[in-house]
Amino acid sequence: MKVKWFPRLWISLSAAILPCVVLLLGTAIAFLGNTDEFEVGYSLVSTFYPVPFLALFLLLFIPSLIPAEGWWQRYSAAVFVLGVLLWLQGNFLMWDYGVLDARGMHWEAFTWQHSMDFLIWIAAVAVAIGFSATLSKAIPFTVWMLIVMQGVTFYWTLREFGGEEFWIKKFEVHGQPPEEIFHYSRTRNILHIVMDSFQTDIFHELVQEEDIEEDLDGFTLFWNNAGAAPYTSFSIPAIFSGKVYEGSVTEQEYYQRSMTEGFQNTLYDKGYVVNLVPEMSMRESRYSNYYDIPKIYNGSQTEIARQHAAFLLDISLFRHVPHLLRQWVYNENNWRISLWMLDPSNVASLQQKIFFRDYTTRISPTREEPVYSFVHIWPPHPPYVTDEDGDYAGTVLPNTRENFKNEARAALYLFLDFIEKLKEAGAYDQSLIILQGDHGGSSVPRVDGEDLDFIPTRLAALLTVKLPGKHGPLQVSEAPTSIVDVANTILKSEGLKSDFPGRPVFEISPDEDRERWYAFFRGEERKDRTLSLYSIRGSIYRADSYREESRHEIQVRQQLYNLGDEIQFGLEGNGQPYLGAGWAAQMDRYCWTKQDRATLEIDLPPTTSDLVLAASYIPNVSPPVLPEQRIGVLVNGERVATWNATERKKLQSRAQVPANLTEKGHLTIEFELPDAASPSKLGLGGDLRELGIALYTISLTPLPEDPATPGE
Repeated sequence: MKVKWFPRLWISLSAAILPCVVLLLGTAIAFLGNTDEFEVGYSLVSTFYPVPFLALFLLLFIPSLIPAEGWWQRYSAAVFVLGVLLWLQGNFLMWDYGVLDARGMHWEAFTWQHSMDFLIWIAAVAVAIGFSATLSKAIPFTVWMLIVMQGVTFYWTLREFGGEEFWIKKFEVHGQPPEEIFHYSRTRNILHIVMDSFQTDIFHELVQEEDIEEDLDGFTLFWNNAGAAPYTSFSIPAIFSGKVYEGSVTEQEYYQRSMTEGFQNTLYDKGYVVNLVPEMSMRESRYSNYYDIPKIYNGSQTEIARQHAAFLLDISLFRHVPHLLRQWVYNENNWRISLWMLDPSNVASLQQKIFFRDYTTRISPTREEPVYSFVHIWPPHPPYVTDEDGDYAGTVLPNTRENFKNEARAALYLFLDFIEKLKEAGAYDQSLIILQGDHGGSSVPRVDGEDLDFIPTRLAALLTVKLPGKHGPLQVSEAPTSIVDVANTILKSEGLKSDFPGRPVFEISPDEDRERWYAFFRGEERKDRTLSLYSIRGSIYRADSYREESRHEIQVRQQLYNLGDEIQFGLEGNGQPYLGAGWAAQMDRYCWTKQDRATLEIDLPPTTSDLVLAASYIPNVSPPVLPEQRIGVLVNGERVATWNATERKKLQSRAQVPANLTEKGHLTIEFELPDAASPSKLGLGGDLRELGIALYTISLTPLPEDPATPGE
């Protein structure tokens, strides 16, 4: 029988529905809904799609040319129905994965969705094949109708909400570090490196296994060193102020004083060039040069576009495939397409390693005046993404001790390259060099093969120091030191007078009976949130060295709120007195909710007008697995607004508070967060807190009364 090629080709061309739905419309719609999340326009991102579009189309089109009448009709019908199913799945069968994720990514809890998707797909394909002869006549019209309908809907949405930002966005080159941070002194340098969560026993194991005692020329490892708190937001202030937080002032005051009164300011006032490359904000300090490391260091426009293209394709594929395949696409946060398409250096922790390598290659001793350089980088903090050879593992790895060691090994070799460059530049001998962890890691410290689970979480913070002019292989000191000793160690080495607490570490005898302090929080409610202070006498590796000395309420100074004032949260702000239940430890400029509810307690003068509540925050969303945070806002028990946040960026939202709720002069503002989810459950690290929003600011302003109309 003679093959009628024209109608066959016309029907077979309908295979374009699959790549159109997934590669074009799916990625474009995902981009349009999150334009602010991308640094280049879709016109550039989409340049990565023609090749896979053509490849997928040909893969589907060529089998339909097999000259067998029954075959091509059944095949074309099956391909057509698969395209329609993809469209239906992405538009009508997107299950509530926000709530799912908040429950811990228990995919097995969605068995009925799995079964429904499976039955729908199998039944639709079986019907299509069974009625292929009849169905084939309607395929072309239906396919192109769907494509045109989707295209028209997208075009209308683009005109209404997209604008020029969809197609073209000005690419902003990531800020380059100021050249001055690379210029060291010819005669006197203080080089202070913090590697986040670096743990003493991990460091010591690596030094012995890698046999690098000689490479650490002149350094002393303080084996018995204690951290001050398990969080960076309390550890960094302890390092610069010489004080452990003990609750007599607010957390904000403690942090802010360390920035305005810490030893870095003493050095600046004495004529030192002070270079700061911090992880948390130190802009309240006095400094000469300052640099925030961007998320993607030195990323080109093409690299950024490729990253966006890969992630958008992952999102689109996730939306359009059935439930069972969504688990495969998501791959425990190691997105399939991203694994294939992306440069591994785009992983955030590796970006900081790239910066530090660049920093190392560019340093040179050109200044006459003395220099203090502080650099705080993220590695070896989780999530762990480094294998034993120091290469990108291609996946987010479990939080195990071995993976911690691999991450720490890579960080250690970065430091060895750094000191080798100092030697080549002639700046090593005259430098005071400090490498430390702000606190220990989450791995239980191990000594002589024994896990010491009695040690408080993250207490074993690394501290190793090289004095100017000191040489010889790495020495190990048992002196009972603490990270609060760093301030006086630096100032004493420089011959400067110091009023800071703590002691120069080289003046502490290993046999000295010295008391050190460690602080952490207990409790959730504002009224019963307490600070536990532990004293440590003797080795941190002995269970009998620890004793809880006090447990008392955190100092909170409540004050009457002035209408119109902006409350700023975080350690740089003034928001702590207003925090009620459900809040995590504050970061520098914001504070995360850590439950499905969080409250603010605000006293204010009674008012007869309605108020406008304005808040700025970043929602914890991770599209498509956690695409939305629903934020209910209640004031004194009455719901005043529900905000739906779908973009992980700083948002501004408002709500109107009726005057009858303010009559008593006290407001309890409650945020309901049913979609709160932990980074651990999202596969983004070991953080177990159920995060909802990171709150930056909030304000209450009287609602202006409507002006009177003429004649009234």
